[in-house]
Amino acid sequence: MNADARAYCEAKTLESAMHSELWSFHDTSDKYKVFPTEFLKGQVDDEERHTEMLRRVLELEGFPAEPSENLSMQKVIYQRVLGLDLNNTREDENLFHAVHTMVERRANWIYKMYLLNGTNERFKKVIKLIVKDERRHISGHRDQLVQTDPKITALFDLDNWFFREYYPAHYGTDSLQVNPTFWDDYFSNKGLITDPKTVRPMNDIIPGPLRKPEILI
Repeated sequence: MNADARAYCEAKTLESAMHSELWSFHDTSDKYKVFPTEFLKGQVDDEERHTEMLRRVLELEGFPAEPSENLSMQKVIYQRVLGLDLNNTREDENLFHAVHTMVERRANWIYKMYLLNGTNERFKKVIKLIVKDERRHISGHRDQLVQTDPKITALFDLDNWFFREYYPAHYGTDSLQVNPTFWDDYFSNKGLITDPKTVRPMNDIIPGPLRKPEILI
């Protein structure tokens, strides 16, 4: 892979993270309005700061992009491919914490993979600062989970299925930092591959409040 293609993939990795941080900012802000806790207030502030940190570093490195919730992994992957409506958790406190445990853990994994495989030192500096907050978010949400709730297992199964089975089946085994085909689809109008033969079976385990089966038709 040439240097330009590598730089493109690495920038798109961070851009998707920026959009995803914005989604988390909006979702936790909405929750904080009806359930004002010190922990949620801290996360709201963190997510807003993370979004701006990523926007600035992308601009500095020549990849300017405006934050958009519609380009977050929560929308592109979890909603459009897996059929999850992650915003529909206001009536279920445990489901809210389960969703945020899932997305924070996945974000932390992507950030750590970049620290291992990425080449842009300015990107790495920003990610290291963000990861410190992500660890606190994960433990804060996880500590409030009712671990016996089957909805939690279902969510984590879906998330693992996407990255362990769907991703390699459709986009190969190259990591996000060196996979231009994945990012081309991710940011295109058509979006990622939504083959009903591979996606539809997973719909059966989606927790009721999050189920959006029309996405998969």
